[in-house]
Amino acid sequence: PGARVVHESLAGRGGHRLRHKAHARPSAAGSIRGRRLDQKATLAYLTRAGAAPMPGPTTKKATKLADVQEKSRHAEGKGLQRPDGARHRATPHSGGTQRSRLGGFFGAYSNAVGRPCNGQLNLDKDKLRAAANGDTIIATFTNLEAADFALNWARQLQAVGLRSLIGVSAHLGPTLEQQMHSADAALFCASGQLFQINGQAGRWAEVPPLLRSGHNVLVSDSDIAWLRDPRPYFRAIEQAHPTVDFLLATDRAFNDYASAPLEVPSHGVSGDTRRGEDLDLEHAYASKISFNIGTLYLRGRSNETLCAMLEAWVESVKYDARGKPLPQLAHWDQEPINKLVLQQHISVDRTDHHLARVFNRRLAMGVLPMLQFTTSFTYFIHAARREQLRVQPYSLHAIFSHGKDRARKQFIFREEKLWYDDKAYYGDASSRYLSVELTWPQRLREEGGYELITLQQRDVQKAMQLASALNRTFVLPKLRCGERPMAYPCYGWYHRAMAYFGFATGARVPMPRLCPLYYWVQESRLLDLQKSSGGSFSFRESSFLENPRTFSPPGATSARLHVCARSSCSDSGMRVIRFWLSD
Repeated sequence: PGARVVHESLAGRGGHRLRHKAHARPSAAGSIRGRRLDQKATLAYLTRAGAAPMPGPTTKKATKLADVQEKSRHAEGKGLQRPDGARHRATPHSGGTQRSRLGGFFGAYSNAVGRPCNGQLNLDKDKLRAAANGDTIIATFTNLEAADFALNWARQLQAVGLRSLIGVSAHLGPTLEQQMHSADAALFCASGQLFQINGQAGRWAEVPPLLRSGHNVLVSDSDIAWLRDPRPYFRAIEQAHPTVDFLLATDRAFNDYASAPLEVPSHGVSGDTRRGEDLDLEHAYASKISFNIGTLYLRGRSNETLCAMLEAWVESVKYDARGKPLPQLAHWDQEPINKLVLQQHISVDRTDHHLARVFNRRLAMGVLPMLQFTTSFTYFIHAARREQLRVQPYSLHAIFSHGKDRARKQFIFREEKLWYDDKAYYGDASSRYLSVELTWPQRLREEGGYELITLQQRDVQKAMQLASALNRTFVLPKLRCGERPMAYPCYGWYHRAMAYFGFATGARVPMPRLCPLYYWVQESRLLDLQKSSGGSFSFRESSFLENPRTFSPPGATSARLHVCARSSCSDSGMRVIRFWLSD
């Protein structure tokens, strides 16, 4: 019965009713209505993107931050001081009901979750020295609700030989804290009032103590996976651009990037240069449309000026574009930090045109190459460009993947074998799987349009039915991309916008040969179907069987099935399993 329910819910016959009430989906938010699940409705349910239109450019002129700072000061424990002298309350409500965000994707949560920090999590010199990687501290911030991403972040750093430091708003519990210590992550209590109010915007008030320790500091969002040790690259940049004070990432993903190789002065040979296997910085001024503060590298040599800039960042999240105090800290800190600090009076550095002068020309800012410090978009879509340039990415930031859905971010990492699930996820000696290889006519490969997409979607649905009937976990296939971005149900609109947006004459970012899962389907909907099936349907990401963490017992066997129509199946020396799938 369980297999039949899944068969009907994934690609069943029109008008067939689910037998169990628990499998019915509510009609809200575009899910399948009532209890009727036909093929068209299920496909729409799995692929519904719910995309909002891209926001247009703002026309409001940002207030000068210097004026805001002169007229307003934050009174610790008493809220925000308005220019007229009145107090604007911005303190957490009792019981932890103040809602905020962290890292720009975790959704609303209260930072007052968990047992308050005690002396064991105090930040001191010994802890900073123990957490440092030579002269560099790598840090992120989290709370209990977002701790799975912070733990994954620490494990990725550990995998490339790096220790880390995690600021927490409260105790995470003995199990999580032990897992983080096992991942070479030291925990400290980020107990400042602003961080308790709003984890995302308030975290910048917790960074100056790290910087004043004399170390370089890399502050990273926890929805970033570090693929390589970035410190050699940072050192090379410091040699090639000795005046740079800090580096950050960019949201700019247009097709007019220069992709210049990084030339680093060699040691011991005057005037000689060597070409590295990395790209030079983006032109910072040209990237001013949106600086991404999810990756921020601060040089310890400029710590006092950088601390002053971070204080300005904290001030910027308290006010709107007109300098009026907000009822609570900005839920997305990057926008006010860009508009009120980084983009204010920005200019090209006169001595190094790769850099930009910011913060009243007191600091030199560099922008990391988008092809190596990547978002989901630049990681997957620009893969061919990286191969052409023979460069490797340093990091993958799970953003620009249509929304801030946790499941989507996890599956982006899972597809690249960068997410650490519990041991049970990777199976045991009793596990059975079904994987499929899809084929298409050469004509469809060349055209690459809607027909190629719908054909693959239909075949995947039938494979899901087969996996359910055979009681095997379905391993999603790698799906072929076509050259028509708008044909993709979940994300093609963004690719189209970025592919053609730029100044390079005739340039266009091509679709990749294989598309990431988020171009095709809403991962959370697949998880819903798995949950509602009563255990008769389960699935894994396309790279699952290639993952070294997947259990592979000695003597494991596999069988290869060729799926054919009834009329064309033959017993020519092969074992035939007869299985009927409805259209």
